[in-house]
Amino acid sequence: MQGRMFDHIQSLEKSRTNWRIKARLTRFWPTFSPETSTIKGYNLILLDDDNTHVHAYAYPDNWRAIGKEVAEGKIYTVENFQVRDTIGKLRPVSTKLCIRLLSSTIIECVEDDALIPNHKFEFMDMGDLLEECNRLTENQNPEFAYDVIGVVEHFKHVTRKQTRYGERDQTRFMFSDGRLKFSVTLWGDFASSVNQTYTAELQKPVIGILTSAKLSTFRQENQIGALPSTKIYFNLDIDPVTEFRERLIEEGYKSPPDTDESSSEPAPRAVIERTSFKELIENSLSFVLKRTVVVKFVINKIEEEDSWWFNSCVSCHSEVEKVDKKFKCAECKRNFGYCEKRFRIVVLADDTTLVTNVILLDRVVKRMGATTVANILNLMKKDSSVTAESAVFKSIVGKEVTALLQLSDANVNGDSNLYNVVDLCDSSMFETAIIQSTPAQATNSFSVDVDSPIVGIELFQTPGSSESVAKKIKMDFHVHAFVIPEALDDLNIPIYEGSMYIVENFVTRRAMGTLRPVTSDMCIILNETSIVTNIPLEIGRFPRYKFEITQLGDIYSIARNLAPDEEPLYALDIVGIIIDVGDTAIEATTSGMRQSVRFNLYDGRNTIRVVLLDEKVSLLGHILDGDYQLEPIVILTSMRPHFRNGVLQVSSTEATKVYVNIYYHAVWQIRRR
Repeated sequence: MQGRMFDHIQSLEKSRTNWRIKARLTRFWPTFSPETSTIKGYNLILLDDDNTHVHAYAYPDNWRAIGKEVAEGKIYTVENFQVRDTIGKLRPVSTKLCIRLLSSTIIECVEDDALIPNHKFEFMDMGDLLEECNRLTENQNPEFAYDVIGVVEHFKHVTRKQTRYGERDQTRFMFSDGRLKFSVTLWGDFASSVNQTYTAELQKPVIGILTSAKLSTFRQENQIGALPSTKIYFNLDIDPVTEFRERLIEEGYKSPPDTDESSSEPAPRAVIERTSFKELIENSLSFVLKRTVVVKFVINKIEEEDSWWFNSCVSCHSEVEKVDKKFKCAECKRNFGYCEKRFRIVVLADDTTLVTNVILLDRVVKRMGATTVANILNLMKKDSSVTAESAVFKSIVGKEVTALLQLSDANVNGDSNLYNVVDLCDSSMFETAIIQSTPAQATNSFSVDVDSPIVGIELFQTPGSSESVAKKIKMDFHVHAFVIPEALDDLNIPIYEGSMYIVENFVTRRAMGTLRPVTSDMCIILNETSIVTNIPLEIGRFPRYKFEITQLGDIYSIARNLAPDEEPLYALDIVGIIIDVGDTAIEATTSGMRQSVRFNLYDGRNTIRVVLLDEKVSLLGHILDGDYQLEPIVILTSMRPHFRNGVLQVSSTEATKVYVNIYYHAVWQIRRR
């Protein structure tokens, strides 16, 4: 009789609403709007006596109508609700259906029921997690979030960190199964609450469970991140935790000591060593952990004169393939309407110990030849007598250079003696800081952050100096920088777009958050010690603009793959012709009255709806006034893709700018169409 009183979660289907279930509330969390920080809904994970759980949600007005306060761990009866298909990515549980609570839903707390488990987890083995990290491309989210069990190592108690959103609490630790390790970083109130529950009294080794976690890879390190649905348990009294601890003990596992990061200094980086081609070839395996080295050599000749440049992805700079008038990047898994042209020249190099082939990559050739591939190709079109030999080869052959080599797996394994030359060491200060390779010398020598993912930052410092470090960003790469409020007055210099500056003494941090304005993995923080100096323009060496254009036809798939409450990792740069411009209007939104203008953007193939909000409306002033003789082709930067009432559109963000009829290859391509 008791079994007929309640429906089983496993029996739910979409044909009716008069369901009645009895379940334990295992997790409860609100969902916030990323734009207004208002609550968009409430989420519950309900678990019944059949050990089946389901995700339930309620919109704020329905939750208010239900009028019930709930607590995790208690038993509730839930009556009269809808059953729907689950949608989106990173779902908290693997059931294909979810519950939508209605204003007529009745929730009642009842006495505890020992037949209903306290928890249910869908654990994924860390070995399978590693495969998932390798399988998922950047910005791609899996269908479900992950539940993971592991031992907590190197727990670093909460510290305050400066972020683009202001100061936030941060807690970090390593998560391991005794064989594989993942880094975990938590932020905000969640970091603080986890920090309070992780105490010295916890039995060692501390076994943790992370529910609804998200995977990512940063600087070749596998990481587990938190979602709004994530919860962390330490030493939970359940069989999987007991079995996990027993396995670790049987295998002889020893817990490493926890370290508090609050007062510690960053770990020293590996020293970049000067070596020779002979040493690289004869002792290649000794460079397994030293993938960046310095070699001084003379360039004897160009080996492949007919293959000196390639088409490059505008985002990751890998080689792209042209397919159906688009450039396809296998690394980014994206298509672009245009590409960059970059140098890649194979030369014969002699360092007096051996003669071997090396590849001079784009930055190296640009610095030696003071030109670009695009410039040379344009000269060839205008003057048939111009050749690659006359334009760039003659400035390379015979030169002695001190260069940074990036070693590949094939180099280290002894399978290849072809080395990539990624940069030049053209500063005597930099060169003297790089030492001959001996372990004893490496202990007290100058170290270079060779792991920095901002390619093209060169670092200058005298050995043993306690002075601040100056970094100069070179061509072709852009990075997001921001100034903390306390530093604004100390900079004491006006900043103008398009001008050139030397920026010294700053902090680099991992880029965080969503809708990032550029795809660099790192960002720059200017503080009270930073120095910004205006310098004359170096026209021809530094591009005036860099955009990472997303084709309008690709935006739908980007937005469609996002969960309902999820923002994309990066904002989008788009290009096209403005058509169907509406009137400027004042409209009521969840964040108050806002000015807006709506129009369509057309690139010759696809059209998308665009909305500019508030002060961004004024960016269209000259276009609305009809001040352009040529049909205006615009580039809109840092736009946010989303669906509004089922219609795809892109909206402006704080970082949005409008560029009209500028001298840029993406604009030329639109006009040629």
